[in-house]
Amino acid sequence: MISVPRSNDVSERRDLGAITSPLYRNIYTDQHAGNTARVGGWQVSQTIESHATRRPAASLQKSRTLFIVGHDAIVEFLRGKWERELDYVLRKSLWALAADRIAVRFQYEWHDHADHWFSSYGTDLWDFEPDGLMRRREASINDLAIAASDRRYFAPRREDEMGVDLRSR
Repeated sequence: MISVPRSNDVSERRDLGAITSPLYRNIYTDQHAGNTARVGGWQVSQTIESHATRRPAASLQKSRTLFIVGHDAIVEFLRGKWERELDYVLRKSLWALAADRIAVRFQYEWHDHADHWFSSYGTDLWDFEPDGLMRRREASINDLAIAASDRRYFAPRREDEMGVDLRSR
């Protein structure tokens, strides 16, 4: 496993080139998909169950109190999420990395249709098939109501912020 420094200082940023796992890039692909509310960006990483590919089990995603099973159900869940969570701005950072698993910390801000703002934060645990498609994703998410003036994220992460650990509220 790779340990992640606890510093928020950009000068102490990890050398991303030192992490060679192809799974590592999924963190920032996933972050970009969330920031652009592109269901397609997330759906392609989920295992697609079919007889043609001989996949033994359906993808599983846990989010808050929901357990979503199957590729199509996950895509529908994401569509609904982005219909409810507006102006979604997401940050992710690596917590741990193993051969076929990743633990990620995340924070995102959004508002609902009544213009109430929230900061949501937690951890994502990802488990991958040998071909790199995600077989299981478990998110533990906490929502904190915030004032619009307390927002910290207004745009997707800049390139020089990639790899920087997330600051706690």
